[in-house]
Amino acid sequence: MNTEKKIKSLNGYWNYIKDKNNKLTYNQVSKSFTNKKTDKIKIPSNWELEGIHNFSGSIWFVKSFRFSQVQSNIRIIEFTGVDYFTDVWLNNTYLGSHEGYFQPFYFDVSEILKKSGENILIVKVNSPFEEPGKVWPHKKKLIKGIFNHHDCRPGAWDPKYGQDQNTGGIWNNVILHSVDSIFIDSVKVTPKINFKTNKAFLRIEVSYYSKIPSPVKDKIELKIKSPSGRILKSMHNIRINGTRGEIKINTEINKPELWWCWDLGKPNLYELNISGKLVNTEHIRFGIREVKLNKRKEFYLNGRRLFLRGTNVIPTQFLSELNISKISRQVSLIKEANINIIRMHAHVNRTGYYEECDRQGILIWQDFALQWTYDNSQEFKSNAVSQIKDMVKLHYNHPSIAFWCCHNEPGEQIRTLDGDLYDAVLSIDGSRIIRKASNYEEHPYDGWYWG
Repeated sequence: MNTEKKIKSLNGYWNYIKDKNNKLTYNQVSKSFTNKKTDKIKIPSNWELEGIHNFSGSIWFVKSFRFSQVQSNIRIIEFTGVDYFTDVWLNNTYLGSHEGYFQPFYFDVSEILKKSGENILIVKVNSPFEEPGKVWPHKKKLIKGIFNHHDCRPGAWDPKYGQDQNTGGIWNNVILHSVDSIFIDSVKVTPKINFKTNKAFLRIEVSYYSKIPSPVKDKIELKIKSPSGRILKSMHNIRINGTRGEIKINTEINKPELWWCWDLGKPNLYELNISGKLVNTEHIRFGIREVKLNKRKEFYLNGRRLFLRGTNVIPTQFLSELNISKISRQVSLIKEANINIIRMHAHVNRTGYYEECDRQGILIWQDFALQWTYDNSQEFKSNAVSQIKDMVKLHYNHPSIAFWCCHNEPGEQIRTLDGDLYDAVLSIDGSRIIRKASNYEEHPYDGWYWG
């Protein structure tokens, strides 16, 4: 009953045109590409690493590709990381826009993709310069955390140089998916452990996009493989409703093999396969564990008290260069340093970093990408609420993440902004420890910044 998803990578060399002052139009860029008046750049990459130094503003990226027709009803173009504002066209059709740097996003191109001949994909990426004094650094609008404002980034917090070496670009993979009937865009696995009966109850929530016009019934198979190799299979009747929806399934595991940080035990990971006649096969990893703080703020993992030995990390300024080898090396060094928790400081990293911490048993305090203060408008608050939800959904299944923290050193915005962010996180995840903010009074800076 397995239905496999077909994938085509659109990575490689793309044409590009710089548009620092946002004056170019789609038609002008399309004409320049046709007349071959463009340069080439490697994708994925932050544009700073490709020799476009200290550039803020827009760059138009153009990709020409062919696509062999396959028997599928849905074709999706997915961007897994673009920094920061994005507009996308395919074959002269505007697909839509996106704001943010860390979230995957996608467009249905089923009716637009050509069955034969060249397809032309045009992507405008705008990573702007925020005006010093008026906007930057105290009323920022870009939700980029340390990538936009930090004392240890290029230029530090200098008004003139503090935004040097902009991180803009298509920094992660561009993928073309072909699926039969349903495109799964996220899977949430929430374990709840009953230590008395030695069972774990799993709530599995599958969010999907579909082109099925009316409700239909299907059966899907869950196949769960334990760390020791035990296989648990179960069949579930589901109902597909409309173009977007959610499938909820409950199951349980006897004698669960718990995920531990490296100094308490093994970082056990389960594998989950979801498949069906309409649902394309989806594979994810998850861990079963419980994290808590008691009234004295002592930390417990799976009911065992743990003394946390941690450090902040900013693994790189440019996420496109952070490959699996570098990630593995960094996490191994963290472990060798006798550290059992890291704080992903004021940014959201690439998925591979969390996967490696899952594998090596390093706990994570995960900050949202807010560093110091931001615009006070309702528009900004709504945007921040939306993006923090994206962060939680994206990294929900990583057992290594024990804490969500909504804002680093917000000052007075802990009262005006961070309560809404806290509520947004709690609406999605009640299984982790949530911090409204990590403010100045918690950080001993005497002898560094003052005193």
